[in-house]
Amino acid sequence: MIASLIGGIGLFMLGMVMMTDALKALAGESLRRILSRFTGGPLKAAMTGAGVTAVVQSSTATTLATIGFVSAGMLTLTAAIGVIFGANLGTTVTSWMVATVGLKFSISRYALYMVGVGALLRLVGRGRVAHTGTALAGFALVFIGIDTLQVGMSDLAASIDPASLPGQGMLGRLVLVLVGLIMTVVMQSSSAAAATTLAAVHAGTIDLGQGCALVIGQSVGTTVTAVIAAFGAGVPARRAAAAHVMFNLGIAVAAFAVLPVFVAFILWLAPGDTPTEPAISLAAFHTLYKLMGLAIFLPLSARIATTLERIIPEHEPALTRNLAPVTATVPAVALQAVQNALADVLAILCNHARYQLGNGSTGRHASRVDECRDALQHVRRFLSRIATGPEDVAVHERHQAMLHVVDHLERMITAFDEPWSREPLVLLEQKMPLIQESRRVCELAERWVTLSDPIEREAQLLAIQEIAAAVAEHRRQVRPIVIERTARGDYAPDLALRILEMARTADRLCFHVQRATHHLNRSSAERPDSAQTAPPRDGESDAFPDVDEGR
Repeated sequence: MIASLIGGIGLFMLGMVMMTDALKALAGESLRRILSRFTGGPLKAAMTGAGVTAVVQSSTATTLATIGFVSAGMLTLTAAIGVIFGANLGTTVTSWMVATVGLKFSISRYALYMVGVGALLRLVGRGRVAHTGTALAGFALVFIGIDTLQVGMSDLAASIDPASLPGQGMLGRLVLVLVGLIMTVVMQSSSAAAATTLAAVHAGTIDLGQGCALVIGQSVGTTVTAVIAAFGAGVPARRAAAAHVMFNLGIAVAAFAVLPVFVAFILWLAPGDTPTEPAISLAAFHTLYKLMGLAIFLPLSARIATTLERIIPEHEPALTRNLAPVTATVPAVALQAVQNALADVLAILCNHARYQLGNGSTGRHASRVDECRDALQHVRRFLSRIATGPEDVAVHERHQAMLHVVDHLERMITAFDEPWSREPLVLLEQKMPLIQESRRVCELAERWVTLSDPIEREAQLLAIQEIAAAVAEHRRQVRPIVIERTARGDYAPDLALRILEMARTADRLCFHVQRATHHLNRSSAERPDSAQTAPPRDGESDAFPDVDEGR
């Protein structure tokens, strides 16, 4: 009996882990896109959370992914709260799967074939085929575990009278809630805990009321994983975890207070004096329990977000607040956080460059430049924590693109450190449009950061590239003109040197702005597949010969 109970739980947990990991791998970027795109209002966000959880078969996976996306700045707190609330509803799909299929039909014989086929696909396949095999084998193990668990529960039911167990009074129900919480914490899976409870109710080991109390405790137990994930994370992640705890504790208290009424309502819905399908009745309670929570908390999601922002204030620098160490463990999410931070830095530096090219002074925005300098150092350290290999080509290329962006932004800051003079800038602008075009490149790049339409972004990139190439050509034309005028006596030699240096610096700024936007576009997971207009790699463009250091 003990072997069947422990082995059944273990097989179920192993199957759920295999299936969840494989489904997440198959979803890939789709999971990130779904969570970031389909989270408009609270109701839409909740539906997204429920749907994603039903697909990946793990509310914990959805919750942790959402916390990661909030940490990376990919989701607003209000949207994340809606997703988390919906994920709690989506997890009830597992209960229905166990109650309607796992306990009513014995498919262990067919499941063994599925394990064999899945293992074969996993061994001989690659990529999506291998992940599909793992998901198939995990799905089959779930039902093998349920069958094994049923055997143990049937033996246990013969020796235990449900009336002798706690749950008949308020104190007894509270004990069962605590037991349910411990089950989830020990198993690290609310689905496994729920499957065990469903099997016990189905076998008659416990009655419906006792099963409902256990389900309440198991829901509270899911908050432990979210709290652990929030440790070491940024403030947005701690706020999202707090919302998860608030939701589950709140509905647990509400459901516990009216549990006898709740159970009576479930019994009333079932035909006869007692439910003919106890496991289905318990699954119905699980769903109604979560729906009650959504009805209570979803309309309050915006107010909850505001309250959490006040209770858990933000103290980190604005540019790097989303680069929490915990985010680095998920490369795709971490790189998105870096991309957002670098886009903000680029916008600030372009704004400063426009001022420099028009004023020639460095004092006005010096503090913002220093802030960007510190942010880039933080980004470098953060990128060193992210491990991406060539086996995941897309993520690896994004990682490399980020490093290019950091390099070009740091070189922009180096250009700001050089002496600037208003007089050479004015002379350059009078003789040819080099300075005006340089400011235009910075203005376009600053605007490009805020664009969301891929086609418009691509058109803007082409404009930046063309104008930057024109700046490079004008810089080459400046030299003979200035030397000729100096020889005629129009310019003093010192002034001529400053004019040429200003021309080189303006050209260098345009080059680094153009390359930074190009690599940021490369690093974007949302870039259009048709984007084939990017210029050659650094150092290989005829439009920018020897434009960088050492020319």
